[in-house]
Amino acid sequence: MRDQWFQTSAKNHYQFCFLAIRIWKEKLPPRIQFFIWLLARDRISSNDALVRRGVLNYNQLACSYCAKVESNIHIVLHCSFAWRFWSLLLNKCNVIWVTPLSLQDFYTQWISLSAGRYRNLWKLFWFFGTWNLWKARNRRVFQDEMEDVHSLVFLSICKAVDFYRVHFHDFPFSGNGVFRCIDFFCNNSYYGHSMIS
Repeated sequence: MRDQWFQTSAKNHYQFCFLAIRIWKEKLPPRIQFFIWLLARDRISSNDALVRRGVLNYNQLACSYCAKVESNIHIVLHCSFAWRFWSLLLNKCNVIWVTPLSLQDFYTQWISLSAGRYRNLWKLFWFFGTWNLWKARNRRVFQDEMEDVHSLVFLSICKAVDFYRVHFHDFPFSGNGVFRCIDFFCNNSYYGHSMIS
């Protein structure tokens, strides 16, 4: 298993370059932009990355939530907590999905769900959601605080809407309003869209 982990880790190390370049074209709070850049370059301090750097021992690879290997993609997508987070959000939009294998695939599929007027807001849901999953992981690891997934989805949407309204003053919805009718912002939800990789 250890040899397999090293091979997989090396293979995935450079797969996120698309987002690392694209992120600088997005209007985002600087801390989120920088975090996504680090995430896309496999540079956040996941247990997997810390083991590769020699900071942690091999027996400390496990996620504190689900006990699987904690890589960058695991924290924001493959962990059962992250899966519940994204599933809750997408189920509100009537989107059926299967977890993508890579961060790049996930981002590409996410933005394909909204091609309309509010596409930039839809992208913000992804960026803020990813950021808040990272913060929730850190609170769990360092402060022993467990997050409620429903509250985290609500917080992510509200923060994204607040940021969006700074740039689009005439946007008529509050964060709570968007949360209650988020399917309106996902154009494909009306057709029971599938997000299957």
